Amino acid sequence: MKKQSIELKQVSEDTDIPKIVRKSFRIPVEERDKISVTIRGKSYPLSDISMSGVRIYPAEKTDFTVDKKIESCKLHIYDTTITGLTGEIVHFSLNSGEQWQYGIKWIDLDKGQKDQLSQNILSMKEKLLQDSNDNFDNNKD
Repeated sequence: MKKQSIELKQVSEDTDIPKIVRKSFRIPVEERDKISVTIRGKSYPLSDISMSGVRIYPAEKTDFTVDKKIESCKLHIYDTTITGLTGEIVHFSLNSGEQWQYGIKWIDLDKGQKDQLSQNILSMKEKLLQDSNDNFDNNKD
């Protein structure tokens, strides 16, 4: 294989793998100062991002609750801002480091929002793969 790929293949139905399978590939966010979401005028850095949503680690617990809709969100990815997003809190919990984490699922995306999100996620995947390839090549001997 000459090029790494993170494309996913569908698993056949006759497998012993449990039915709970992620629909979207999560991309870890390393440049948290350049990728964030603004909710109610407050900016939150992202831990990871996918086509279906984001995970945030606020500095303190918020009033977000499961199934709560959050409207008029802005997603900032480098120089791009995707506006008018509606999110839904799908989970919140304390992680092992005793920090709150919240999963937000995007709902009711219009075509323009989907296209912008898809284009930016694809760029992030490519950058992640390139960085991975560079690290692999630098560690070969």
